[in-house]
Amino acid sequence: GQVIFANINAYETEIVPGDYVKRYYQFVTSHNGQYGLEFLSSLTQMVCTNTIRHAMQTAKAKLKFYHTKNADVRLQNAAEMLALAGNEARSFDDKLRFLATKRITADMANLVLDRLIGEVSDEDKTARRKNMREAILTAPDNSDQVRGIAGTAYALLNQITYIEDNEMPTTPQALKYYNEEKRVISASFGAGAKKKEKAFQLLFDVANGKEI
Repeated sequence: GQVIFANINAYETEIVPGDYVKRYYQFVTSHNGQYGLEFLSSLTQMVCTNTIRHAMQTAKAKLKFYHTKNADVRLQNAAEMLALAGNEARSFDDKLRFLATKRITADMANLVLDRLIGEVSDEDKTARRKNMREAILTAPDNSDQVRGIAGTAYALLNQITYIEDNEMPTTPQALKYYNEEKRVISASFGAGAKKKEKAFQLLFDVANGKEI
């Protein structure tokens, strides 16, 4: 019944000077039939059940085999799958580099946060949203370590990522129910991870002048 998996460090690339991204080629299978033999490529290094699940869910390029007569036919598609994975990886890296070149105005940042968190008005009881937005805009953006990214869409993505990965509740009531393990799981595989993915797409669209 054991699940077997492996990671191959396909490459590590520098998005901007001093900021690196790793990508893996991977496979997953099991002895109990839960999985066939699955090949994929993702940014998540698999080390446990949660990371396996996240890698499989987020991988854009996948190839799955079952022990059937069609396995040989699908095996012939392996080279195509690896080429697709490589193209997808380069596309993602290029999008990150693009974000690092695009200056973002206060209006653009507010538009992204409106779509990501929700709008704030003086009439509405939206203190929580207001606090979340302020926390993002004052969070570290890594510009103290990576030159040239301050004020870019990439820096705002770093701020959003920082909050999802590190922020702790500030009120006694929220702290009462705070659980570090659940926060880490959320940021890596759950609602927090989905929010980071949504932020990436919103910023990319805004930087391209698209309506969101």
